[in-house]
Amino acid sequence: MHTISLIFIFIIVIIILVISLTYATDASVAVGQSAARQTDPDLSAAYFYLTWTVSILWIVISLIIIGVIALIIFGPEFLPIFGKTLVYLVLAFMVIAIIVVGVISSIAAFHINRSPENSTVGSADEDAIIAAVVSLGSIGLVGVGYAITWYANKAPGSDGMYDNIPPQDTVYQ
Repeated sequence: MHTISLIFIFIIVIIILVISLTYATDASVAVGQSAARQTDPDLSAAYFYLTWTVSILWIVISLIIIGVIALIIFGPEFLPIFGKTLVYLVLAFMVIAIIVVGVISSIAAFHINRSPENSTVGSADEDAIIAAVVSLGSIGLVGVGYAITWYANKAPGSDGMYDNIPPQDTVYQ
C-alpha cells in the first residue's frame, strides 16, 4: 500500500511539473525569440529566469522518474533498507525545488510585465504565471498525498501507531 501510494504521488507530481515545464518552455521560447530581448534588460532578465526554471524542472522531473523506476524495480523492500529518512529527503527536495521553480517563474513574469516591450513576446507573461501557479499548487498535492500515505500506513493492522491496541475480543479483568 505504501509503495503504490508513493508511486501514485510521484506520477501525479510528474504530470503537474510537466504541465509547468510546458508553460515555462513556451514563455522562454517566446521571450528568447523576441528581438527586443537584446536591448531590454527586463526581457533579458526574464529570459535568464525562465531558462533556470526550465533547467530546474528538467532536473527535478528526471530525478522523480529515476526514483519511481527504483521504487518499481526494488519494490517495497527498497524503502526499509534506507529507512524513512530517504522518503523524507526526497519529499523535502521536491518541495524545495517546486517552491524555487514557482518563485523563479513569478520573478520572470514580473520582469516580462514590467518591460515596455512586453507586447512583442505574446502570451509569455501569462505562460510564466501559469507555470508558477501550477508548480506552487503541486506543493499542496504533495502534502495531501503524503498525509494520506502516512496515515494509511498507520492504519490498524500495519506497523504503525495502532500496534499496541489489543484485539476487540480481549476481556479485561
